[in-house]
Amino acid sequence: MDFRLELADREGHGYAGIGPTPVKVEPNVFQSLGKSVELTVMTFKTVLGLFDPSRFSATVAQFTSVVGVSVRAAEAAKAGPIDYAYLIAALSLSLGIVNILPLPPLDGGKIVLEIVERVVGRPIGRNVSLALSAVGALLLFSLIGYLTYLDITRLGG
Repeated sequence: MDFRLELADREGHGYAGIGPTPVKVEPNVFQSLGKSVELTVMTFKTVLGLFDPSRFSATVAQFTSVVGVSVRAAEAAKAGPIDYAYLIAALSLSLGIVNILPLPPLDGGKIVLEIVERVVGRPIGRNVSLALSAVGALLLFSLIGYLTYLDITRLGG
């Protein structure tokens, strides 16, 4: 269910200085599915921007850390249950997509290592696997730290 806010009465006359009137809009299954696919594709494109050096800065500016998510969650909770549910769904989708990135500590990285092992025909050495996971974890923690720094500077100044 989606809500639209209109600044008009039933006859279409606008109000000056009076709050919006919620209008209930119920999209059909195909509209909902289309919106879901659209949001998923947009999220994939945004995450893939991390791997494009020309778009990296703009992509990171769109990301947020736990600090920013908590602020947005509080704002969404104040706005109402529909906004809060939308935020939770968007977070779930984003985390799922990030989890399939081909970085070894994540599930996507483990899948890539499994594929490499199948192609090569033998297991990757434990030390190599641990080193790849350590490098991936370092990259992830660096990104998380940088995003936290950006969120704190956005909120503080």
